[in-house]
Amino acid sequence: AKKEDSIPVEGGYLVNTKMYCKHMENVTIPKESIEKVDFKNLQCEICEVKEEIMICFSCGAMMCGRNQKEHMIEHSKASKHQIVMALDDFSIWCYECDSYLDIAHDNIKKVFYPLHFKKFGSVPGEEKFTSLESLFEKLSLDDKNKQLKKVEVEDLKKPVRRKSQFAPKEGEEQTWTSEKGEKEEEEKKEEESPKEDLSKLKIQEPEIPKEPEALTKEILFENIKSGKYKKIAVLTGAGISVAAGIPDFRSPDGIYNMLKGTDLNLPQPEMLFEINYFKEEPQAFYSFAKNFLGDYKPTLTHCFISFLEKKGILLINMTQNIDGLELLAKLPINKLVQCHGTMETSHCIKCKKEVPKETMMKHLREGKVLKCDSCDGVCKPDVVFFGEALPPSFFAGLATLKADADLAIVMGTSLMVYPFAMADEVVNKKADKVLINMQYVTGYNEKRSIFVKGKTDEILRE
Repeated sequence: AKKEDSIPVEGGYLVNTKMYCKHMENVTIPKESIEKVDFKNLQCEICEVKEEIMICFSCGAMMCGRNQKEHMIEHSKASKHQIVMALDDFSIWCYECDSYLDIAHDNIKKVFYPLHFKKFGSVPGEEKFTSLESLFEKLSLDDKNKQLKKVEVEDLKKPVRRKSQFAPKEGEEQTWTSEKGEKEEEEKKEEESPKEDLSKLKIQEPEIPKEPEALTKEILFENIKSGKYKKIAVLTGAGISVAAGIPDFRSPDGIYNMLKGTDLNLPQPEMLFEINYFKEEPQAFYSFAKNFLGDYKPTLTHCFISFLEKKGILLINMTQNIDGLELLAKLPINKLVQCHGTMETSHCIKCKKEVPKETMMKHLREGKVLKCDSCDGVCKPDVVFFGEALPPSFFAGLATLKADADLAIVMGTSLMVYPFAMADEVVNKKADKVLINMQYVTGYNEKRSIFVKGKTDEILRE
């Protein structure tokens, strides 16, 4: 990626992704090509290199990338197939556009989701699937042949369990060890000799630590009431403002489905919030945004976050929302990170001159594009569009989450939009985590994390 399009962070770079390019229309990978991908035995079809293997989104060819022998680049030049994906980190690249791509386009999802399921047993931000077949059926991929071998999610996640070399004490559960540990145990037994009488020696068995108790909704709420958690991080998305009358993005009644019924002629609904598209067609944003300017009030969820702060146990609230309802609920600004910007301020995208709020709101209500009075550039609210960098406060917030949080409450977000989704990934590994959302998100089925399905106001009211 171009240096100016990347953001340095610990461990690498965040890069801007294109929401749409014309080559997405040519993604026609056969279902059989997806089925034959064996993540345990990946290798280049030309040179049999096993590192940095890419898959072509047009024909399913699997070849090595630019840091190996560049066979995928040669394939792209010869075949004019432009879109590929790295099978190690699932990054998607278009050679002709020279850019990373987002997974928002339906054609990309039809390849990305099945491959993600094959490797991880899940689909990001979507409902749980019990088989690859059910996933193909939902995506309507290859209607002629839907008889696929079922891959059960639980089988994919099931660990290889073997007895430990340490016997459990009375009343304790059996612990488990790796295949290596079992082999070492067998070798140790073979080497043991009856020459010495060790029966009189006192051998103290090592203490086997007990696994922490699985987190449940009841335990979580009791821990909050009892004051166990001292540093609670809250990550929020559009779902917490639905009760205030503001639609979310991805639900059946959300903004993206609403956009499909308009005459804006967007290539994809997400393009309304893509910065390059805004520069070319600002009228689309202005025409649509006027529908969402209203006198909205904070919800119970916003008040709950403010309540945590008053109790002195709120570490930070990182939100994707731009409505500012947290501040109306009296949450101090120093506890809030508005990761995707705010409607409170606006600037010219060309000369960066600030625009009075009243002027911007007037033009948005009228659906009329506001031009800068200094350079004639287009003005927009300080909302982070796809393709724009997140504010520095976001990365400072990540550091806080990683170091200090003992509980993370994630509400009203499917965690599909990066870099915000990184916030969930970097939370202190020792912290408990709960997701309150209408849709399941991968990862919230482990011992110290739970998924509570429902509307945030209703769950918190319990």
